Amino acid sequence: PKYQLIYTLGSQISVDGGLMRLMVHAAIYQSLARNTRKLIKKFGSEVIEIGVFSDLDEGYKYPGFRLLDDGSVRANKAYRHICDLILTDIISGKSSSIVIKLTTDEREVFAACAKGSNDPQVLEKVNPKQAPPVQGALPYPMQVLALTLRGVLSHEVLRLCLAKRWRVNYG
Repeated sequence: PKYQLIYTLGSQISVDGGLMRLMVHAAIYQSLARNTRKLIKKFGSEVIEIGVFSDLDEGYKYPGFRLLDDGSVRANKAYRHICDLILTDIISGKSSSIVIKLTTDEREVFAACAKGSNDPQVLEKVNPKQAPPVQGALPYPMQVLALTLRGVLSHEVLRLCLAKRWRVNYG
């Protein structure tokens, strides 16, 4: 059949960190907007495309930002740098949508997890299996946030979104 109607069974349940996922995306785009000039200065127009430079001057919240991803070493460096800037902004509290209060040990674990570390000690602190958690283990809300950032940054979901050309043609 061309169209199929799907009926759900059971009650609706929320996804872990449902609303927080929206706040993560807002924090990412705030960081991109904050760092756009630095990125264009460092990597140039061969790697980063800005929709209209006047967008930054006229106070638009999110400028048109595109990573010209051709798989080159320079594009890879630019993406890694973008991820580092975003993570630094979120951890340092520059994001207005996410507030993080962590100890120094927890910050290190948070950053390592979000950057995609597969170190068993880091992963144990993110998702502790022991009843009393190990020293430096992240509180549950920070676990969800770190894993959400890991998915968006380390698994290159953001890279895919930034590399797309989003056009709307009317008419």
